[in-house]
Amino acid sequence: MIREAESSRQMSLADLTQHADHLGGQFETTRGIGEVKPRQVRYFIQEGLLPPPATRGRGASYPAALAWNILFIRVLQSHGLSVRDIATAVKDVPDETMRRVVRGEEQLSITSDLSPAEISERIATGEQVVRLGAAEDADTGIPWKSLVENELVRVDVNARLPYETRRLIRQAASLIQAIAADGSGAAKKSGPAKKPRGLVVEYTLEWSDGIPVLETTDGMKLVLDTGSPASFCRTERIELAGRTTKVGSEYLGLSAEFLSNLLDAPVDGLVGADLLSRYCVELRLPEAKVVFRSKAPLRKRSDAIADWIKGIPVHACSIDGQSRRCFVDTGAKHSYLLGKHLRDKRPAGTRDDFHAMIGEFRSDTYAVTIALTDGESIGSEIAMLPSDLETLLTAAGVDGIIGMDLMVDRNVTIAYPGQFLRFGQPASSGR
Repeated sequence: MIREAESSRQMSLADLTQHADHLGGQFETTRGIGEVKPRQVRYFIQEGLLPPPATRGRGASYPAALAWNILFIRVLQSHGLSVRDIATAVKDVPDETMRRVVRGEEQLSITSDLSPAEISERIATGEQVVRLGAAEDADTGIPWKSLVENELVRVDVNARLPYETRRLIRQAASLIQAIAADGSGAAKKSGPAKKPRGLVVEYTLEWSDGIPVLETTDGMKLVLDTGSPASFCRTERIELAGRTTKVGSEYLGLSAEFLSNLLDAPVDGLVGADLLSRYCVELRLPEAKVVFRSKAPLRKRSDAIADWIKGIPVHACSIDGQSRRCFVDTGAKHSYLLGKHLRDKRPAGTRDDFHAMIGEFRSDTYAVTIALTDGESIGSEIAMLPSDLETLLTAAGVDGIIGMDLMVDRNVTIAYPGQFLRFGQPASSGR
């Protein structure tokens, strides 16, 4: 992965991060991805994205050329690739291709060495099925060209879409299965788009201190929290969209009693990503409704490909004209951003809030311009993340949190099965 000629130059971790920042500032591709921190490098090493130093401890040293690997990983993160996909990519991409990607001279495309049958089998078990390679490498074992020509997959085979990996593989595999079942051996032109069928269940939402709460058919009131990896309920079972699941009575010290006291309203538990990820979740927030679908709707051009960290959706939005990766968190009353992105601004006020890991806290707020969708520009206030939470988000490669204050007047679709996000225009905008 590292050029032999460059690997002889060694430097400390602090010097390596500074070298990566200096190198990244030279290219348009890497100028907006943020400062490289030592803890990020340690996280990349821990997850197997980077090789460990030859020596450990205070005297640990790193090859200077590792800066290219770091920038390559950050570029892939900025396009929404998960740690799992990146771990595969950094093993398969040659040194020169990696550098060309960082410099903006090379594109990546989706490739696979597996047969359609093997892809379908691995998708069913959640195994890795793709690798990243040069754009001209389009020999995938999947009939992309045929599928595109027959309007079954509306993308260019060599498009610069590394963040669409999972969606395209799943879509292609399902189409291949459908073609095989048809028995014709060839793709057919699709007719008019049909609405997806399957289970559709609607609930009414209530608001407790700005947080959405749904009431299930068996009378349980549950906080709807897309920012929590796990669900819990005082009865240790949750019935959602006709399916009952055993859950714990608490998560990370949070319980129904604790939430009820915090929200000053009785709730029975919380539904998080472990259950939400089974569905396409349509949040019709201006109507105070949520709809659970077993199948995702057809993706639109304006929809955003999502990344997922422990089941929590991550959206690349624009804040003050810069791309920022943010958790989409309906369990957060307010929106937040890393302090390094707010250093040049003057505080506009303060905001009190609570987080389960650090308790009550107060943060400064700042006036910003936010765009959750292309062509949007909305003035809002965003708070600075407390330092303890900054550490967690930075390690995950995330810049902030999109909370309910930015979503409450929108329709928001979180298509877990389709791997995309859809943000409607704010109801108050009149557009």
